[in-house]
Amino acid sequence: MLNHCHICRQIAILSASVFVTAVLLSPLYGQSEEDYQAMQEQMEMGYGGESRQSAPTSIFSSMNLAPLMAASIPAMEDKRPPLKKQCDEAFLEGRMATALELFFGNLVIEPEKASEQLNSVKYSAMLKRPVWQIRWGVSLAVRGDDAGDKGAIREGSGGNRGNSGFRGEEFGVSDMGPDEFGMSDGAMGRGNNMAAAANLDQTAEAELEEALGLVAEVTAEQFSVRFSRGDFGLALSSIAPPPPVVDTPGNGPSDAMDQEMNESMERERMEQEQMRMEQERMDMERSMDSSSEFGGNRAAKMEVVPPLDETPKIDSGLEPFPMWKPGIVYLGSVSSAEATKKAKARDIDFILHFDVILKEGREGAIQNISRCRMIRVADGKTIGLSKPSDSFEVQRPGTVARDYVNEQIANLFAIIDRQMVLVAMPTLSPEIAKRRIASLFSGSKADRMKALAEIRLYQSQQLISDEDVEKAFYIIGGADGMRMLHGTQEDQIATLHEWVTETLTIEE
Repeated sequence: MLNHCHICRQIAILSASVFVTAVLLSPLYGQSEEDYQAMQEQMEMGYGGESRQSAPTSIFSSMNLAPLMAASIPAMEDKRPPLKKQCDEAFLEGRMATALELFFGNLVIEPEKASEQLNSVKYSAMLKRPVWQIRWGVSLAVRGDDAGDKGAIREGSGGNRGNSGFRGEEFGVSDMGPDEFGMSDGAMGRGNNMAAAANLDQTAEAELEEALGLVAEVTAEQFSVRFSRGDFGLALSSIAPPPPVVDTPGNGPSDAMDQEMNESMERERMEQEQMRMEQERMDMERSMDSSSEFGGNRAAKMEVVPPLDETPKIDSGLEPFPMWKPGIVYLGSVSSAEATKKAKARDIDFILHFDVILKEGREGAIQNISRCRMIRVADGKTIGLSKPSDSFEVQRPGTVARDYVNEQIANLFAIIDRQMVLVAMPTLSPEIAKRRIASLFSGSKADRMKALAEIRLYQSQQLISDEDVEKAFYIIGGADGMRMLHGTQEDQIATLHEWVTETLTIEE
């Protein structure tokens, strides 16, 4: 008899355990209310089919399980501030100007939550100012008879059509598809970064590929490597997926120092990313601990982040230029002077401008000669120039097209690597910070969001007082500046969106 009672108790406890496990898992597997009621009725039948309720089952059914039955736990929600979400989304949709304005806007109205992004600022000796992201554009000018085939250099068009140390498969597919970003079929990559490849502008790609062929492809590869590792700033590079490793003809023992520097910068970026992820993990654990207690309905007290769809967005049709590759927009098929004018109106810092000359050769073949110039937009000065890439020259015996193009543009990217180095922000005194802020007052509308972000930077470094911040916001933004400083989040975002819209629609 005792053994029989002992067995009954064990079965009752086991049944209660099964019930609790089912309740815990039901939110994850979408259990319906009917299934839940049916399971509860079965549990109440007890051992042997008797219509009674066991003691363990009675105890569990008296508990308030609302927190476990909640639709979701806030720690599992997307906890990015609304503007940071919109920034990431805009960039992955190919809207770089919008993304940067929203990035700066997030620093302006959420400086505490955006402290990591705020302190990612670097200093550019070339631009002589702090930068979160250097802005690039690319343009194209074709001279000569450009009807029909433009005779651009293609993969395998060299005099030596055999394989070399630079095979096409090392750099991804030739049409710059997903493989360019380190994502083969079935690979997940980093989050939703596949969108960065899917939303690049096809018109820009087609025009540059038609006129430049392999020259455009190799230039894009070299630019993407530098953008991804943060050479041009960290504001947007963490959103885009990293491209594959790209070799150049000069790689070898003599480049050990450069390689070590690049590896050091990549390690630093990865360490920052790991610290961010670790902080998010700790926040999630703390939230999980606080929400797992039985008793009152704690789920009702939890602060749920509103979905992104509930926050107003910027019209995607306002974007001034399409994105050719992550980090660089296409200014069009225009002269270098026209490209510089367009870029200056949109606060772009540097242009890669391709000049293409087409000549008719023997037997009607088209000779395509292209050079790439790096132009500083502020003064229109040419900072660097590639060697000419000649479609006839590449056909010499023993020449491999990709090696040839890499060699022709190598000197340009060597200049970029030397001149575009970003360094840690120097330590400023309060007096220097105030003088820098005073210089921001005369900036254009295109600069004012970035100016307010820089003011927030100096405030976070305790170089200026809250009163100084208020005065600067008012001088730059007037009543709008006060709303972004003191208004509700709804008013702040609405005002900020108005500024972004005005910036995107500035007439050239």
